[in-house]
Amino acid sequence: MTRCLLPLLMLVLLSCAQKTAVKGQQVKELVTTEPPPCQCQAIEKAQNTQVEEKFLTESDLIPPTQVKGKLEKARKLQRKGYLYIVTVPENATVLLDGVEVGKGVVFRTIEGNRFRQLSVRAQDYREVQGYVEVVEDEVQKFKISLEPAGGAITVLSTPIGAKVFLDEEPKGATPITIKPVQKGKHTVKILLEDKVNTSEITIGEGETKVLEVDLSPKVAKEPEPQVAKEPEPQKPREPEQTPIAKKVEETQATQGQTMPQPASTSPEPQKQVIQQEIKPDCGAVCKKLKSVLQGSQSVKDLLMDKCRQRCEGGDLKFALCAWKAQNNEDAQKCFTLQGQ
Repeated sequence: MTRCLLPLLMLVLLSCAQKTAVKGQQVKELVTTEPPPCQCQAIEKAQNTQVEEKFLTESDLIPPTQVKGKLEKARKLQRKGYLYIVTVPENATVLLDGVEVGKGVVFRTIEGNRFRQLSVRAQDYREVQGYVEVVEDEVQKFKISLEPAGGAITVLSTPIGAKVFLDEEPKGATPITIKPVQKGKHTVKILLEDKVNTSEITIGEGETKVLEVDLSPKVAKEPEPQVAKEPEPQKPREPEQTPIAKKVEETQATQGQTMPQPASTSPEPQKQVIQQEIKPDCGAVCKKLKSVLQGSQSVKDLLMDKCRQRCEGGDLKFALCAWKAQNNEDAQKCFTLQGQ
């Protein structure tokens, strides 16, 4: 009987040990089991989620033209208000009512006046100005972003794809608009294979200039045959005649006379010269004289009357002097000449 009970007891102990091992394995699995993938993603998203803060911007500032009437009527703050200002770029200077209060990030406690003038400025950027209305017990948050100062340059080329350099700094390939570009003179170099175009451009505040160049290869044209032309004979230029000499020549042509010649030393008899009164073109002479005269119109009119009287009276010496006068001093000397 003892022999029968011993195997039975061993079977019972073995069965209990297996059940204990299975339970331990189940407990271990429960402890080490990871959450499902969807649950991990939800946890990670919750950990990385940040609350996005809302900021007022430069467009929310009150223009000076709209705040003038409000400044006088606005009541002062009954309790403290707060301003929190962030600038872009970070080195921008912040001013409140014309007084510098910091750079980049500024937090101020405001008392007294409700409306405060806010200015943000930085080198090479356009300044932003406006007014802020402070509210009791509240924080007004502003994020002011400044626009770069200067203008822009648009570069076009034929064909496209040329490399563009602004002040020796590569900017890209055509077609391209480069901005912002600081005010002043700049050198723009456009490079396409072995062709280079360099231009000087001056940019003003808020100005955009367009530079267009043609870098296409040019086809050489065959030179056309040229036929040598015989030079045309030049006619001798006749000397310009004064009104006085012209009048003398016309008189000689009508009378068939020649100008008086100096007495010849030869024993030939002297030719008789018929003397005839010669009158110059007084209208042209006095007009020429008037062009060099200075003074009031009444004085000029008086001198013109004298000019016509002396010229039409046959005063050739005066007429010749008036025609040759180059300035007012020469003209005045002509009136001092004695008649001839």
